[in-house]
Amino acid sequence: MDIKNSKGFTLVEILISVVILAMVIVPFIGVFTSGIKAGGAAQKIVIGNNLAQDLMEEILSRQFDEDPSDLTPPDQLGPELNEDRTNMSPNDFDDVDDYNGYVDAPPEEVDGTVMNEYDEYSRSVTVEYVTEDDFNIVATETTPFKRITVIVTWEAGQQNVTLMTVPANYVRE
Repeated sequence: MDIKNSKGFTLVEILISVVILAMVIVPFIGVFTSGIKAGGAAQKIVIGNNLAQDLMEEILSRQFDEDPSDLTPPDQLGPELNEDRTNMSPNDFDDVDDYNGYVDAPPEEVDGTVMNEYDEYSRSVTVEYVTEDDFNIVATETTPFKRITVIVTWEAGQQNVTLMTVPANYVRE
């Protein structure tokens, strides 16, 4: 058998091919790594949004105020004086302003069950009266509008999702 006429690749040709292939593939690894990181960040935003929406829906399922004809003064928003906040869970809240100042970290279900799978997240709520003309202005007196803000944070507060809504006190005459 004549080695000079045999068909195939030499060791040098194979090494050159491997080097060229490596030079082409290495930059793509960085692109894939960035894509994986971006996908993880997007997933955390979706989870944060879902946790915020869950709490917002829970709050909105409560009545506007303890007594819709005699609204709670702005400086008394939160659990009523006869309600002991230290032993309360959201299950004990009967109106939307009871949630003012509420914080749960990690998040809890309405029955107080801790959502351990979301232990890096925390949720906080602010409830305040807003003016009838501009929902961005906090009112100093009672109005038929309360702005509810739910903020979910993660990564030690570096990332967050904020949901805001303004329910109205509708009283039939």
